[in-house]
Amino acid sequence: MRKKLYLFSVFLLSAILFSGCDNQALTGKKLIKITSSSCKQFTESAGADSIAQDQDCVEFTYLPESKTLKIKHLNAAFNCCPDKVFGEISIDSNIITIVEKEKLTDPCKCNCLYDLDYELTDIEAGNYIIRITEAYLNDVDEKLEATLDLKKSEKAEICKKRTSYPWIF
Repeated sequence: MRKKLYLFSVFLLSAILFSGCDNQALTGKKLIKITSSSCKQFTESAGADSIAQDQDCVEFTYLPESKTLKIKHLNAAFNCCPDKVFGEISIDSNIITIVEKEKLTDPCKCNCLYDLDYELTDIEAGNYIIRITEAYLNDVDEKLEATLDLKKSEKAEICKKRTSYPWIF
């Protein structure tokens, strides 16, 4: 009986330690939150504040008081029917790398565009290189990469024109 209780306790403790939200990860001391939109539907009458479908953009916002870096990837391409879309984030010195991925159980024969939001905490003000590896970027289009000086600027945006599906029909 004692052995069963011990095994149950070990199992319960392991379940607690290894469970958690799919959209959060702890990298060193940096809590990372990731959220994504649903598949975007573009119309001719899109608002003035929206970006064009053929644009692939990243907006950066730094909040120095909380040492939080918010990264918003607009028009990230993924399959139309993913179980989920997400980014794997690594931070090595001043280089922040985001590798965007999708989990597909039953993929559709189409792709569409999503917006992904990343929130990194405990980021000190300084110079950073941000690299985003996209799931469906072709070999011709330019990769999303930015150099940020978070001591000088709290907001930045980069956009790259895309020349292939799903950005262009």
